[in-house]
Amino acid sequence: MALAIEPRDRYLNDELIAAGGMAGVWRAYDRRTGCAVAVKRLHPHLAADPQAVERFRREIAVATSMDHPAIAAVHDSGEDSRGLFMVMELIDGETLRERIERQGPLPWTEAQRIAIAVAGALAHAHERRVLHRDIKPGNILLENGTGRVVLVDFGIAASGDFVDRLTQDGGAVGTIDYLAPERAFGSPGTTATDIYALGAVFYEMVTGVKPYRGATALEVALAHQAGMLRPPGDVVAIPPSVEAVIVRAMARAPADRFASADDFVAALCDAAATTQECASPTVAQRALRWWHRQRRVIIPEPAYGALAFLATYFMATPVF
Repeated sequence: MALAIEPRDRYLNDELIAAGGMAGVWRAYDRRTGCAVAVKRLHPHLAADPQAVERFRREIAVATSMDHPAIAAVHDSGEDSRGLFMVMELIDGETLRERIERQGPLPWTEAQRIAIAVAGALAHAHERRVLHRDIKPGNILLENGTGRVVLVDFGIAASGDFVDRLTQDGGAVGTIDYLAPERAFGSPGTTATDIYALGAVFYEMVTGVKPYRGATALEVALAHQAGMLRPPGDVVAIPPSVEAVIVRAMARAPADRFASADDFVAALCDAAATTQECASPTVAQRALRWWHRQRRVIIPEPAYGALAFLATYFMATPVF
């Protein structure tokens, strides 16, 4: 993927808001538009590492191919004096991890809403043959004010023939607390592994604890492999039908899980008899999302929220 090189750095770093092993995410200022954005930059010490550079380029390619309201929009990418970067919409809020640590268990209805949004993002990615492979509370953002749920960090995502090349060393990829049994021991990832991880996140949202615990990462991996899951209903009061969705999503055998993220959403909607979270977006909402994601303009989030409300009010025609 060819990346443009800016003759003068366009994005000015302001505050480091997240950091990982490969890159850091900065709240930054876009000189051209005057807007605040999120800029993800490859760590300088990895600039000479061909594998790290290739993985970051792949992340840019994968993230740019996504177009879904529950996936952070990519506005730009390139290389400047500080190296490779990717520019994304800035989400003003907190991670799901921070919410759980601050609040403890979430009401099951709120957990359901978040799970449905993330599953929708996964369905969109899976349609494009992209596996996220690191679904965890730290990679789910909750926007202040709007309640919007956003899935981020496709840094270890696999797309098409990337799967074999990224896992050729046979090692596990992902976070052990949410890693499907087959992935913990080096088996290739599938859509079922993303669904398992989402089920594990859902479990933690409603109970406030991780589904399996251990003194070491190996003990946690072996617990996932054994599959002796304590039903979430034994920890907290939730409808049995919702518990059944979590347990099925976390089934030890991939074939026993939901066949797709869409099936996960359908089962959860049926179990909770919900309507708002499962409604199809309107024509106006889809059009506004498309416009919001064009790189020629960045709509500030407060204005976007107001426009979305007006779009829903004046054009409430469902699209199926």
